[in-house]
Amino acid sequence: MSIDARRLAAYYDASLPTSVTSPGPHITSLTPSTVSVAAGQTTIMVNGSGFENGSVVEADGTALTTTFVNAGRLTAPYTPTAPGTVNFTVRNIDDAESNDAPLTVGALQEEPAAMSEQTTPEPEPETPEPSEEPSEPETDTPDTDA
Repeated sequence: MSIDARRLAAYYDASLPTSVTSPGPHITSLTPSTVSVAAGQTTIMVNGSGFENGSVVEADGTALTTTFVNAGRLTAPYTPTAPGTVNFTVRNIDDAESNDAPLTVGALQEEPAAMSEQTTPEPEPETPEPSEEPSEPETDTPDTDA
């Protein structure tokens, strides 16, 4: 039996990929999803799929120190510097990049000036209720008129 090379080549379509590639990283959520400038450094938990040991969490394109937990979770410390929205992504070692996941950064809360200038009156010291003085005990005195 002889094999015709042309038929064999036609059987295998060269346009099909010869290797299977993973779909890449995908972020489903961040925990917490909101932080405050006043809170300082916070550990952000990145949840999703397709993460690899060596994946890097990025905040607005800046790489963060990343801890690989498993293929569905990474953690990274993040210190917010200004209020607004920060987009988090994950970049795998093959340079595949995830979708953006927004982190909301709240402003530093300041006390309104009107509130800080008001003084709270000191509470009046409690005065004890007037107590009833014990009355002199009544004594039976013998009746001397009888």
